Parts: sequence; C-alpha cells; structure tokens
Amino acid sequence: MTLAVTRAFYTVAKKGRGATSEAHATLRTYTDVIASLSRCAVEARESGAVRQTPSAVEIWLMLRATPLRLDGAAYAAGVGAYVSEGRTGEAERLLRDMTADGVRAGPRLFNALIAGYGREKNLRGIETSAMAMRTLGVVPNQATWGAKVYAYVNCGRLDLALDALERGIRFSPKPERRPGVRAYTALVQGLARAGRVSDADEVIRRMARDGVKPNAYTYSTLIDGLVRGAQLGLAETALAEMRRAKIKPTVVTYNSLLKGLVRSMSDEERQQEDVLHRARGIFADMRADGLTPDLVSYNTLVDACIDAHAPNEAWNVLREISESGLKPDVVTYTTLLKYFAQVGDDSATRWVVKEMDADPNVVQDVGVYNCLISAYAKRGDMPRALETLEPMQEKRIKPIVSTYGA
Repeated sequence: MTLAVTRAFYTVAKKGRGATSEAHATLRTYTDVIASLSRCAVEARESGAVRQTPSAVEIWLMLRATPLRLDGAAYAAGVGAYVSEGRTGEAERLLRDMTADGVRAGPRLFNALIAGYGREKNLRGIETSAMAMRTLGVVPNQATWGAKVYAYVNCGRLDLALDALERGIRFSPKPERRPGVRAYTALVQGLARAGRVSDADEVIRRMARDGVKPNAYTYSTLIDGLVRGAQLGLAETALAEMRRAKIKPTVVTYNSLLKGLVRSMSDEERQQEDVLHRARGIFADMRADGLTPDLVSYNTLVDACIDAHAPNEAWNVLREISESGLKPDVVTYTTLLKYFAQVGDDSATRWVVKEMDADPNVVQDVGVYNCLISAYAKRGDMPRALETLEPMQEKRIKPIVSTYGA
C-alpha cells in the first residue's frame, strides 16, 4: 500500500517540482508520505529485512527544493526521515535549521529524536534531546514519555525508564499528556527480559490503578519474558489473566508460548509425543481465537517435531504450510537439514537442499551450510562434511571461523 501511495505521489510531484497549486503535491502530501516511508524504514531495520520502499530522506530533499514554506510538522517529518535511516546527526542539524528559520519545534520532532537515539543505544543523545526540549519550552506529550521509556529500556537503563515514567505521571497536569500504554508496555518488556518478572507484573497492576488499560502487546511482552526465563507455567497463567481482562491474544502471544514449550522440554520429554500434543493444543487455541498461524508458528512446530524425533509429523506440517498459502523459508529448511543429516537420511537431505535451490525466495547463507557440516561431523561422516564446502564455493558463500570449527 505504501508503495502504491508513493507511486501516486511521484506522479503528482513530477508535474512541476516547486509548484504550489492544487494540481501539485502540497506540503501536507509531502509530510504524510515522508512519515509513512519513515515508519517502513524503522520496521525494516528492526526486523532485519531489506527495505522495499523508497527513501524518506529522498522525499524530504525533494520538499526542500520546492518554494513551499516549511512548518513544524514538515521539519518533524524530516527529522523522522533521517532518524529512520540511522542518520541522527543530520536530524539534529535540521533542528538548528528550523530554529534559524524561526519555526517553533513541537514534541513530535523531539519524540522522533529520542526514539532514534534509543534505537542506537545512545544515552547521551537521549539526554541532550530532552535538555533541548526543556530549553525551548516544548511541553512533553504522551508519545514523549513513551519514547523516553522505550529509549532508556533499549539502553539497558531500567532505573532511568522507571524514573521517566514517574516524572511523566507526577508532572503532567493533563491526563491526556501523561504516559500511555506504550510507555508502560516498554517498561514491562524491559523488566521481563531482564528477568524481573515480578516487577513487570507489578507495572501491569499499576496500569489499572493509573487508569491505563493494558493491550495485547503489553501481555505478550510479559509472556515473552516469562518464556525466556523458562517459566512456562507462569506464562500460561498470564495468558489466562489476559483472557479474564477480555484482551484477545495475538499470533505473537501464541508464538511465544510455542517457543517456550519447545525450549522448556527436557531431552527425555522432547522424545515423547506429549510435546507435540501440547504444541498442537496451542495451535487449536490459536485457531479458536480466530487467528491464523504464521510461518513462525509453523517453524516452531517443525522444530518440536524434530526434537521429538517425529519426521513424519514434520512432513505433515510442511504440507500444512503449503496448504495455508505460506512458503517454507530458510529457517524451515535449516531445521529439517539439521535433523536429516544427523540421522543419516541422505535422500531427505538431498530433497531439502534441492527444494532450497529451487526456491528463489530462500536466501541461503553460511548458517545453512554450517548446520549441515555440523550435523555430518556429529555422526562422524567427515567426507560428506568436507564435500559440503564445494556448493558453498559454487554459490559464493564464504566460510567463516565456525564453519572450519565444525
């Protein structure tokens, strides 16, 4: 959708760069497109995916080349564009340009800067932006507190995140400017991942007292933290509490439970059918909630099948993936390769490699071949392990230290 909107924008903008009539792109049009592309860039960076959309900075530079008079929203969009691409230094220069042009900065601009420095784990940048905000007399809004708490959590400074939440509650005269669900959720996530599960649970309790309603993401982050801490029972309790609060779980919630189930099983339990039965139960609950399992869900189920030494069930899951309209990815194939190579099922191993080679959407990396070499080595088949280096060379995949280590 963003690509379609951007193409439409280019059609309008190219009718006359710099024109200001209604037949051409307006300031609001530029600002909206820049903000949308910036969100796409941030999502791509956080997921590790290749950005599929044009550069927001490119659109910002097009805007600056027009005679349109830039306002605070336009400068905020420009700062967001640079921040989304990790160019916070250039974003800061825009703030100085804005001041020189006599345009007053608003909270949105500083929110983008603070969040950007948070992603970079730049504590000094966060503090400098907050100080500039106070110096210019810009009043924080709800999104500001959310950005601050998120930024401090990302820097590993839970003490400062807690302090930011407290200050937001105490010093915001209007309720709508106080910390909202994003700030509380960021804190829950940070505490849960740090193993401070009881503190994370207390923050959720506090939300009710502060009049802020938790959402599905809030509970999902708590469940994920419990799962990471190998506390599957408490994670299931949190899910039950989520239901009592009439908050519908998401696919992410269930995926966390699935991963926790597979990780928490002992070697003996993994070789029993119980783990598969429980995993299938989570799938059934997911569908009962009207949710469709995604590829992460299926990959985790494949992993459970392999851990339980149930390859036939793994083939069934592969069939389900195809029937659902999804396609296996490199994680699916690598999980299967690891098992088949280790148990000596050469025909299945060759089939998986052939499927990977035939799928243009599967990007094979050194991790795939490291997995294959390690599996052969564990079963003592060194000729096969050495032969695996040949297709790596053919595909120009460079071995790394762990390749030779295996």
